[in-house]
Amino acid sequence: MDTTLNPITISESLVPDRERFEFLPKMFPGCYFVAESTVNAIFRQLTESTDPVNWDFYTLSNNGYYMAPSAKHGKFHRFVARGHSFTNVMSCRAIGVTTSLFALGAMVTKTDSAQLLDHYFALYDYVPFLEESDLIQVTIN
Repeated sequence: MDTTLNPITISESLVPDRERFEFLPKMFPGCYFVAESTVNAIFRQLTESTDPVNWDFYTLSNNGYYMAPSAKHGKFHRFVARGHSFTNVMSCRAIGVTTSLFALGAMVTKTDSAQLLDHYFALYDYVPFLEESDLIQVTIN
């Protein structure tokens, strides 16, 4: 009997430009107009940034989604976790995952949508695969 565990791997794919218009309605079904402003507000709070942000969109192999500031904004952002006693630096990707988790959580609270909750947990399941997973966990928990 083979008792070897087959680890599950979750991969990401950058959404091509031709599919960007369809992304937010998929990530935030039924509430993407409100969700877009929620994402930007959360990002501004966490980074204390007032600069406009261009977002890259990602799909996950487990049917999850996230958005992250484009690498054009620089490799790192200053990141302040309110309610926590630390200031740290995160990559655009890690800030994007963190911001997306907060935004999905906020939208689940507002809409009580099971589909949004599924998207939240699909993204949460991806966190351990990221280099900055410990920092993301500390920030969101």
